[in-house]
Amino acid sequence: MIDNFKFIREEHYNCLENVLVSLMETWQQEYVLMFSEGWGFTYLPPEDKPSEILGNWIGGGEYKVWECLRKYYGIIPTVHLEEDTDLQKNILRNELAEGRPVILSLDAFYAPWKDVFGKYHFEHYSLAIAIDEEKGAVYCLDPFVNSLANPLPMDNFIKGNAKCITLVRNTKKLVSISLHEILKNAALTILRDEGDINGIKGMRAFADQMESSFNLKKEIEGFETMIWVSPIILRISDIGARRLHFASVLLYLEKRFSGNNLSYFSKQVEKAGWGWRRIRRLLASACDSENPEEFTVQIVSDIRRLAEFEESIAKEMLDHFNRY
Repeated sequence: MIDNFKFIREEHYNCLENVLVSLMETWQQEYVLMFSEGWGFTYLPPEDKPSEILGNWIGGGEYKVWECLRKYYGIIPTVHLEEDTDLQKNILRNELAEGRPVILSLDAFYAPWKDVFGKYHFEHYSLAIAIDEEKGAVYCLDPFVNSLANPLPMDNFIKGNAKCITLVRNTKKLVSISLHEILKNAALTILRDEGDINGIKGMRAFADQMESSFNLKKEIEGFETMIWVSPIILRISDIGARRLHFASVLLYLEKRFSGNNLSYFSKQVEKAGWGWRRIRRLLASACDSENPEEFTVQIVSDIRRLAEFEESIAKEMLDHFNRY
């Protein structure tokens, strides 16, 4: 199967998205609209843990890739959360015996092909394509890392608390693609006003909190040798990626529905995405600086500027399409 597999690796895809896009390309299946509900922001400070690092407070909003794959393409996942290792292995064996690859969720600490192997614990996704009972290994494709069939010892499968995600395709109940619905929903999501937690208001609340209490040393504690996997940088990276994904959705919709000037909005959302990636780079630079506080001032300013910019994009988008 590996000879027929199309490996897709984009820097702004996370490990799961690289697996999914590679799988969709291999199946010759469209997939862009899986990112159609990804433009968001969430700020959730825990009331009972005020000292917790800020990196755990933020996110790109609700993750709806699975929902959109189901809705627009009929790709239906089943996430097997059972803790029974034997059951997980049986699910894996049965699916592979039927020629169906299985997405694996695994603690990256136990993935030998990963650079974080034996160093850091966090969830990672790969695609299991074969199992060798004699060698006691599952062979996994990981487009995020390489184009190889990477052996995962069965002991690591167990220690890494591997969970199977199985996929079926059913195109009988697809939702018709509504340009206005997708764009209206996207704009209203980023403009949503619920306390201090969502969208533009959440960005501003995050900037205020960062200005008053940000401690970079605390944020990267335990990740000093690999700052890119620290929560604050991972989350900022994801927030930027969500915007780059949605920009690609807008270009796709422009081709599908001509005459709506979506390339303009795509460029604006893409600009916001790279703005968040700039913040990620500033955080990385701050880690190497003797005066990280100087970078914090710039980062806070950039977040506030992006909040204003994204708010204007969303409002302009709503105004533009309310005319039709």
